[in-house]
Amino acid sequence: MKNNLTEGRMATLQFSIRPGRPIKWEKKINSTFQQLFKGKDYEFTKDDEKTIHNLVIHLSEYSDSGEYRVDCDSAVSNSVHLYIVPTAPTVPEFSGKGSIPECKECILAELNVPVNVECFVRGGTEPVVLSMFKDGNVISNVNKSITKSSVNIYHARHNFLPRRQDFGVVFTCTVKNPALRVELDKSAPLYIRADPETVKIKVKETTENELSEIQCITEKGRPPSKSMILIDKYEEDKTEKTNEIKTDHTYSVTTTVIKNFTRSDNQKKVMCCSNILSRICSKKLNLNVLFPPKTVSVKEIMKSNKDNGETELMLRCSVEASNPRSSIEWKGVKKVPRTPKETNYTNHSDTNGWTYFADWVFNLTKDDNGRRIRCEVKNPQFPNLELVQLYRPNITYAPIITVSGQENGVAYVGDDVFITCHVDSNPPSTLSWYNQTDLIKELYGAKNFDLHLVNISFDHSQTYTCTAHNSIGSIKSKNVTLIVKDESEKPVTKPTTGQESATSSVAVAVIGCVIALVFAVIAVIAFLYWRKKRQNTSLERKGTYQIKIEDRKPSVHPVGNGKKIV
Repeated sequence: MKNNLTEGRMATLQFSIRPGRPIKWEKKINSTFQQLFKGKDYEFTKDDEKTIHNLVIHLSEYSDSGEYRVDCDSAVSNSVHLYIVPTAPTVPEFSGKGSIPECKECILAELNVPVNVECFVRGGTEPVVLSMFKDGNVISNVNKSITKSSVNIYHARHNFLPRRQDFGVVFTCTVKNPALRVELDKSAPLYIRADPETVKIKVKETTENELSEIQCITEKGRPPSKSMILIDKYEEDKTEKTNEIKTDHTYSVTTTVIKNFTRSDNQKKVMCCSNILSRICSKKLNLNVLFPPKTVSVKEIMKSNKDNGETELMLRCSVEASNPRSSIEWKGVKKVPRTPKETNYTNHSDTNGWTYFADWVFNLTKDDNGRRIRCEVKNPQFPNLELVQLYRPNITYAPIITVSGQENGVAYVGDDVFITCHVDSNPPSTLSWYNQTDLIKELYGAKNFDLHLVNISFDHSQTYTCTAHNSIGSIKSKNVTLIVKDESEKPVTKPTTGQESATSSVAVAVIGCVIALVFAVIAVIAFLYWRKKRQNTSLERKGTYQIKIEDRKPSVHPVGNGKKIV
């Protein structure tokens, strides 16, 4: 049974039920009957005999149309169909409208995904004309044969595939009722959601502990993309700036992350992602964080040391991780023969920077003992870097001896005699003075060891030697022979006197000086000649007294390790 009722009037449904049986009023909603409850919309009444039950609907509306029935103690009655017919057409409505922050009542669509734009109207008791427009133009495929049901619902549909040129399109539905002279319309913009055409990531090269910027740029997306910037899969705090592209109503969004990066962030993966219709991500880039090395060290790898001090020394200079690669320079060895043996760069796992070491072989002599050898680190990105490690080689060698003092080998009774033994060695040596084979005195660690003979006599006419020994080797000086003569044989030097000039004339004074000089030269020559002749006569009279002092060359003659020389 169908019942039509004009909208706005009171509708009453009646059912006859046996007295004393409980009932429930039900309405079919979404293909299922659901119980109705008394309220402002519905009123339940019954007659005195309790056999007639009434459902009263006040100010009926179109939404009250539908099927009703009574549930009586698990037994149900037949359904009653109620249709509420509007008296005049309603304002057209678009189906499928959505609400997003950018548009509260839009027809939502996705780029390149078919969409059905539909508007409908509840007509009155008179026929209506429904039309749909797209940007003011009648759509060609509007259903001209208006669909009319028993409740006078009219539809207009338009199926199409949204393109980028459709951004900003406005649909309009109009309804006309000629009999009532009613013309109503409703517009709704088409909002096409689209993934951005491009998602780009920009990563600037940075130096550790300095503020740097990462930018993600999405272009031609709609609505504005809320992008994420990810560093090793972790999202970072960001700021965003949106620019609308007027030509097609899309948006360009710049997402920015500003932060301090450390060396541990070097080479981390960075990308940005947009989420509108799907997840679209940029390609991954690596953070390039520049940082200098913190330490440098020098290590002795190999050492070959001969007794004479000739040394082959391999040193390794190692530099802590840096980005970019560091290099080293050896300083203080300009004239030292040296050869590079090995260089090695290794990626540091914690920082992805480069560690570096270089091995060099240096050919040194005893003169290089304690030399300041410096390993200096250079880095192209840090020109003011000052990183230096100093190394002083310890070159060991056997003693080298030189003897000086009492150069002519002759002394006179009562004189004091000094003879000095100078030693060059590493480690320090023990020095000893010998008289023939008897030890006179001994000293450890000195470089100069004096033999001091006081108030000498003929008994000091002997041969003296100096010896030195350390853990590397031993050496004995050449013999120093001392000849002691009688004091009466000591040459006497006659004093020379000057002649005063009595004239005050400048010319006379000059001539006098010249004459005095000539006489002085003649006197010296005569004295030397006389002295030489007297010495020859003395030797012939005395016999065998003589002295011989040998020259000492700076060479080493080992005679044994740590053994005493007698």
